[in-house]
Amino acid sequence: MTKEELTTFLIEMYLAESRVDNIPIVKDSAIKLFIPYEEKLMKKYKLSDSTLKKTYQYYMDHPKEMEAVYDAVIDSLSLREQRAPN
Repeated sequence: MTKEELTTFLIEMYLAESRVDNIPIVKDSAIKLFIPYEEKLMKKYKLSDSTLKKTYQYYMDHPKEMEAVYDAVIDSLSLREQRAPN
């Protein structure tokens, strides 16, 4: 995955995780609810588990590139939070 693709994927993952975290249920149940979100995102981006693992491994081996991805993720999520109605 390119930096842009991984950034977009991670943003969507964190947003899905946040939605599930805001549901007032026990953590075990929340994890079970998150799995379909994760599977849906994997299908949307046509990712297999092995491709995602290879992508993560690549970026873990190239920390400056991983830092750039996470900087973009954080910036995007921060902007969304600022624009969200209170």
